Amino acid sequence: MTTLPGVVSAVQAGGAVLEPAQARLVIDALRSGASLQRLSLTRREQEIMRSIIDGESVKQTAKSLGIAPKTVENLQSRLFKKLEVRNRAQAVARVHELGLLDGVNTPDASGGDRP
Repeated sequence: MTTLPGVVSAVQAGGAVLEPAQARLVIDALRSGASLQRLSLTRREQEIMRSIIDGESVKQTAKSLGIAPKTVENLQSRLFKKLEVRNRAQAVARVHELGLLDGVNTPDASGGDRP
């Protein structure tokens, strides 16, 4: 058990005093946040995300990437799981929230592609 003078001294020195249960919550939150920061999209996931952003159907995506529609569905499903989302709109919001859109060309206001 920590004494009050010890707690005051620790806080004055820039530290923090947490109960074990509080420390576990903080550590868990930091761990999950850290894993989100390291999240990145593969080249194929970026291509799938680009097609979602462009509003392409699964068939259109399959044709443009030269793969089967079922493969597109599987890739989207894995991408949604990776991003912890359930649909295309949530996927777009999540990649934007995580700053992953930087790796995915998105149309600019004039309708052209950004470099």
